[in-house]
Amino acid sequence: MKKATLIVSSPYRSNQIFDRSNHVLNRDDCLAPFYFLKEEFKERGVDLSTQDINPAHNSDYIIYNDMPKKLPTGKYISKSFLLILESPLIVKNSWIAQRLKHFKKVFTWNDDYIDNKQFIKVNYSYDFEKQGMINNNDKEKLLCMISANKSSNERNELYSEREKVVRWYESNFPSEFDLYGIGWDRIRLTGVFKALKKLPFIWKNIPFKKYSSYKGTVTSKKVIMSKYKFAICFENINNMNGYITEKIFDCFFSGTVPIYLGAKNISDYVPPHCFIDKRNFSTLDDLHKFISSMPEQQYQEYLNSIDLFLKKQNKGKFSCSSFAKTIADEIITD
Repeated sequence: MKKATLIVSSPYRSNQIFDRSNHVLNRDDCLAPFYFLKEEFKERGVDLSTQDINPAHNSDYIIYNDMPKKLPTGKYISKSFLLILESPLIVKNSWIAQRLKHFKKVFTWNDDYIDNKQFIKVNYSYDFEKQGMINNNDKEKLLCMISANKSSNERNELYSEREKVVRWYESNFPSEFDLYGIGWDRIRLTGVFKALKKLPFIWKNIPFKKYSSYKGTVTSKKVIMSKYKFAICFENINNMNGYITEKIFDCFFSGTVPIYLGAKNISDYVPPHCFIDKRNFSTLDDLHKFISSMPEQQYQEYLNSIDLFLKKQNKGKFSCSSFAKTIADEIITD
């Protein structure tokens, strides 16, 4: 049997990245695409394991999960492949042309690069046979947002837009909005001050303006989000063609209508009647008036469209099987 290695960070080694029973790492079944990938390789006579089990130098194929610090060179380039699933806001060196030349093929969401030669399209993917839409007719509240409290000085970042929504609702309609996620209960340390995070006795005592809408962290986004009619669904970066992450699908699986901002070409992938496009509203006041006065029939039409969209995705472009087959076709067949 041939061997392939998947280069991953330490928590995911020992094949933990393929283990869907690991409830710590596999939050909201985020490891499902890699489980499918391993199974697809196995069906084609290739053992795909992490680098501590299948060392790169003994493998027929080497797959990097994110751009590595040490690039493959020489004879290794012809058997090295790269997954770029994060945005340039998260992994800043992913799109440096000279670095990309060190890989035979690159699998990515970025539509601006896809040439079906070196750059192959893959999406964030899901196990639609396991994931279904929650039908919760007893919505407790109008709107929520579940996201981490982050910041960035990069162009097109959307962290600041998320915070604008939070502050606006706290000032105008505090009873109709709830905030969840990591980091909203502490001061946000950036730049050189990030080092203070290692000194909790310091940052825990630094006064800051708290978020009155904050309800804490969540163990299941699906369970919490299903209690709300709408959810703020902003990617971490704006206007990137093809960058559609789990955020909008978290809403879909929760039976919650997303208010989306992110991928410029979102409508090429998701029918417009499945989400509310934030770009269509010049102010948050206009957006609030739209969602708060929406007739129940119109709201149900959104949910029906979402349900129909999800049911068509079992073998669709966002499915784990499509993710695994695309990568296996390009690597093993080639």
